Amino acid sequence: MVEEFEDPIDRVDVGAFAARAMAVKLHERLAGHGLACTRLEIAAVTVDGQELDRVWRHDGLLTATAIADRARWQLDGWLTKRRLTSAILRLRLSPHGLVRTGGLQPGLWGEAGPGRERAHRAAHRVQGLLGPDAVLVGVPGGGRDPDQQVTLLPFGDEKVPARPDGPWPGALPPPHPVLTAGQEPVQLLAADGTDVVVDARLRMSGPPTQLRMPGKTGVVEVTRWFGPWPVDERWWDETSSRRAARLQALLEDGTAVALAQTGGRWLLVGLFD
Repeated sequence: MVEEFEDPIDRVDVGAFAARAMAVKLHERLAGHGLACTRLEIAAVTVDGQELDRVWRHDGLLTATAIADRARWQLDGWLTKRRLTSAILRLRLSPHGLVRTGGLQPGLWGEAGPGRERAHRAAHRVQGLLGPDAVLVGVPGGGRDPDQQVTLLPFGDEKVPARPDGPWPGALPPPHPVLTAGQEPVQLLAADGTDVVVDARLRMSGPPTQLRMPGKTGVVEVTRWFGPWPVDERWWDETSSRRAARLQALLEDGTAVALAQTGGRWLLVGLFD
C-alpha cells in the first residue's frame, strides 16, 4: 500500500489522518483474502530523497486500528524526534508475517475471547493517547543479574527479550529477588565507617557492617553477608564489557539484598523477601 502526497506531510496530525485511511484499505484488502499480518513495515521518502524504514513486530494479529496506531507512532518519531530536513512525500505500508484468519476460535482462561479483547482494547487506547511506551510488559530472558533477565517492551510488540534465555554461566542462582532495584547506588560501610572496596583479586578492604540505601533512614546493620563473586562480561568488546563484584547481604530488619560493585561504587541489584 503506497500513497504519494500532492502536499508533502510535515505535521503528525496530517500524517495520522492519511495513515489511518491507508491502514483501513490495507486491512480490508488482507481480510478479503482471509489474511492478517503480524508485522508491519513502514517506509517513507522525503522531498529531498531521504529514505526511512522501520518494521513493527506484533504479538498477535494487527487490526486496522493497530496498523493505524503504529503508522502514527512512527510518523511522530520521524517528524518530531528526528526533525527531518524536509517533509514526507511518499508513505508505504507493507504487511509481513501473513497468516490465515479463518477458523480462529475464542479460547479458555483468557487465551482469547471477549475479556481478553476488552483488556487489549483498553491498553491500545492508552497507547493511542500517550504513545507505545505508555503500556509496557515484562518479557523474561537471559542475563546474569536480575534486572538483565527482564526486558520491558511496549504492549502488543513481539515478545523478543534483549538477551537469549541461557545458558548464562555465572548468573545469580535462585531464589531470584522479588524486586529488581534498577541499579540504584548504595553505600556499603565497614565497622570504622569507611567504604568497603573489593579489589581486582576479590579482596575486601574490610567486613561490611552497615548499608546506606534509598528508602531507609540512616544506615541499616548488616548481620550476614556472602561473597564477593566476580563478573567479567564481554571482555573482548570495549563498548559493552563489564567487570563487577557481586555480594549478598542480610540486613538487621530482615531484608536481604543483592549488591554489585562496578566502576568503584556499589549498586543495589535486587531485594529478597
